[in-house]
Amino acid sequence: GTSESIVGSPTGNASMTIYLNRQTGLDRNCRVKFNLKIGDGESQVESGDRDEISDHDGKSYGWLPMVKFADCVSRGVLKLIVEMISINTVSLLEIPVVPPNPVGLPVYDKDKLAWEVEPDMNGDTLKLRMIHKDAKNIPRNHIRYVCWSAYLIKNHPKLKHALGGGSKPKDYTAKIPLDQKLYFQYFVQDDTEDGTLMDTKIPIKEITDSSLGYLIGRSNIRIQIEWIQSYLLFQSTYHHYDDLIRVQTYQMRHDIANLRLENDMLEQRLCLYENKKSSCSGRNTDKALINLSRSQEDLDENEYA
Repeated sequence: GTSESIVGSPTGNASMTIYLNRQTGLDRNCRVKFNLKIGDGESQVESGDRDEISDHDGKSYGWLPMVKFADCVSRGVLKLIVEMISINTVSLLEIPVVPPNPVGLPVYDKDKLAWEVEPDMNGDTLKLRMIHKDAKNIPRNHIRYVCWSAYLIKNHPKLKHALGGGSKPKDYTAKIPLDQKLYFQYFVQDDTEDGTLMDTKIPIKEITDSSLGYLIGRSNIRIQIEWIQSYLLFQSTYHHYDDLIRVQTYQMRHDIANLRLENDMLEQRLCLYENKKSSCSGRNTDKALINLSRSQEDLDENEYA
C-alpha cells in the first residue's frame, strides 16, 4: 500500500527509523517478509526484501534508511510504499532433551489446531516427530493439507564475545533448517497419526555439548516452526499426486521466466549487432561518396584538357 503523511517542513539533518507494527492477531509471533520504499522520484530509497519476526506485541526490528529525513520530504509530504510479500504464523518452543526422555510439547498451527512435537534421541542424530493431535476432529469426507517448515535455533557464543556480549543471547542466534526445506502432510479422520519425522542431521553428542550453543539452560533445545499453508479439502480420496497440476504450473512459470530472460538477452545482442552493422554501412557510404567525388573531379579535368 501507499501512504502519504503531511509532516511540515523538516529542519536539520535528523535520521529516522521505520517500524512495521501489527495491530491485530497479537496472540502469537509471525514471520513477515516485506519491502519498504520511502520518498518520491530520484530521492526514493528502497529497503529491499526484509525478513523479520513480529513478536506478540506486533513490533518489528525497524529499518534505518541511510538517508536524511529532510531528503525524503517533498513539499511537506512524506511518501511511504509498503509491499507485503508474505506473513506466516510462527511457533517458538523449547523442548527438553537432557536427560533424553521423549517428552512431547504441545503447539498450535495457524488454525489453532493442536499438534505435539516430540524429540527422538535414539539414533545418531537428533530427530523430531510432529504429531497432529487434532486430526481426529477433521470432518468426514474431508482431508486436511498442512505445510510447514522447521528450524533449530543455535546460539553463537563466539559471535557474542566478538561483538561485545552486552546484549541478550537471543540476539546472536542462527536458524538451522532441518533435512527438508518444507514438510507437508494430508490428514483424514480415520487415519492413524504416527507423526512426521524431521531429522536435524546434527549428532546427539553435539546437541548435548553445552559449549556449542544448541542447549538453552543446559537441558532444552529451541525450535521454530513456521506454518505456511493449511487447507481443508472435500473428499478424502484426494491424493498428493493431484498436486501435479500445481507443480507443473510452477515449473511452466519458471520456464517462461527463463525464456523471457533469454529473449531479452537475444534482443540486446541483435540490437548491438544492428548498431554495429549500421555503423559499418555508414562508413562504407562515406567511402563511396568520396570515390564518386574523386571520379567527378577526374572527369572535369579531362574535359578541360
